[in-house]
Amino acid sequence: MPRGHRGLGQVFRRRYARRRCARGLQRRGGTGRYDVVVGADGIRSGLRESVDPAAGTRYLGQICWRFLADAPDIDRWIVWLGPGTAFLAYPVGGGRACCYADVTAPSSEHPPKASKDLLRHFAGYDRRVRDLLATPAALDAYVSPVAEVNCHTWARGRVVLVGDAAHASSPSMAQGVAMAVEDAQVLAEVLAEGGDTEDLLQQFAQRRLPRPRWVQQQTQRRDRTRSLPTALRNIAFRYGANALYERGYAPLRDLP
Repeated sequence: MPRGHRGLGQVFRRRYARRRCARGLQRRGGTGRYDVVVGADGIRSGLRESVDPAAGTRYLGQICWRFLADAPDIDRWIVWLGPGTAFLAYPVGGGRACCYADVTAPSSEHPPKASKDLLRHFAGYDRRVRDLLATPAALDAYVSPVAEVNCHTWARGRVVLVGDAAHASSPSMAQGVAMAVEDAQVLAEVLAEGGDTEDLLQQFAQRRLPRPRWVQQQTQRRDRTRSLPTALRNIAFRYGANALYERGYAPLRDLP
């Protein structure tokens, strides 16, 4: 957010949550009164504290880099793992690949730069990885700590949280966008039923909570497996990868 601008959470006040209308920040500045205010403002949500003051983000011990690069030789989803590091690439069309790299770090305050410092962590990786990390796109990568959000209350009055604002998780299941889209779909379905808005938002939260929590549990299990000593990790993935995949995604095949 540009410096000098205020986020929704900074202008929202809890006293509006239980009125017949909720007050929110308008796109072009100022405030307005609405039947529902939806907090879809991501993992650093400014609105979350107004809904669940006890909620917050938990750093998961990794820093990640994301970037798009020209990589016509990447024609399928592929991941490389190393001690305390991982690199993922998958094609997105037009000879380009979406790339993801992460490094285990005790703190998120001083991440390695996406240059020589980052390349040093992947010095023993396949040449394709090293070449991608040496591209100009990697130098301009989006850098962020890997974190999750533990939020037990998604709705308060006429204000509701969705997506990463409510349930961000480690990206190892690649379900962040899917969970947010499902939130939007289910919220629209519930509100369309009509009735007391506050009750409907509570119904939405009760219906949605189990699914993102399942995703968080699975990402935690995957990350623990990935962090095993190299020999044990390789055995686990070699002989248990299919079962891990099926067990983790099976419940998500059902409609939300």
